[in-house]
Amino acid sequence: MATHIKNLIQNFIGAKKKEVEERVKIRNIVDENLDEKLKIGVELRKIHKNTLIFYASSSHFSYEFNLKKRTLLENIQKHFPYIKEIKIRVE
Repeated sequence: MATHIKNLIQNFIGAKKKEVEERVKIRNIVDENLDEKLKIGVELRKIHKNTLIFYASSSHFSYEFNLKKRTLLENIQKHFPYIKEIKIRVE
């Protein structure tokens, strides 16, 4: 039974590590595609199923982000084709 628990823990840790690596890679793609001003006002908060959810600190940043959203999604999909949508919310 100890082997079974060990395998469960290893699988869980492996999945979390993959999730973190994926999030870092997506964040790097976002950073490459957004200018410095926009990076200050927009933050990736969640990856839910096939959707990236960003939060903007103001409607201005939300508007500016929406102008770049299509290009950003295309660049992300080159590495992560399962990502189908980007949503932005204002805090």
